[in-house]
Amino acid sequence: MKPKEFEKYLACFGSDLNRWPQEIRPQAQTALQGSAQLQSLWAEAKALDELLPLDTSLPPSENFEESIITLARNTPQDSNRFQPKLVFSQWIQKIWQPLPALALTGCLVLGIVTGFLARTPMEVSSGASVDNGTEWANLLYDEEVLLWDENSN
Repeated sequence: MKPKEFEKYLACFGSDLNRWPQEIRPQAQTALQGSAQLQSLWAEAKALDELLPLDTSLPPSENFEESIITLARNTPQDSNRFQPKLVFSQWIQKIWQPLPALALTGCLVLGIVTGFLARTPMEVSSGASVDNGTEWANLLYDEEVLLWDENSN
């Protein structure tokens, strides 16, 4: 039996070889007698088994449920009362969470409104009406635009 295999069975079944499967016991005993490494592993497992008792659970008392209910009834329930400071702070946190998204949406709406306002004809001092929005759109779409006229100053 290899040391890794012995260690695996040792972890599964403990140091008492009587709890190991019957077909493995003879191989484990011969391997244990022939190897100092396996003897040290077995001694460590035996010491651990002695430290850890197998059954440490105690049955619950007869009035276990009643004692829990009585303790719950006698405990002050101040934590359930209304706390305006806590409610206000939670409300503020809920408001601040979507604030960046609202700011970005506001900038988008402001840009759209500004774009529509810039498209309206503006009165120039000479009395001619010029549509700045169309002029810029023509520049963007690479259409022929007259930027300077011989008649203008």
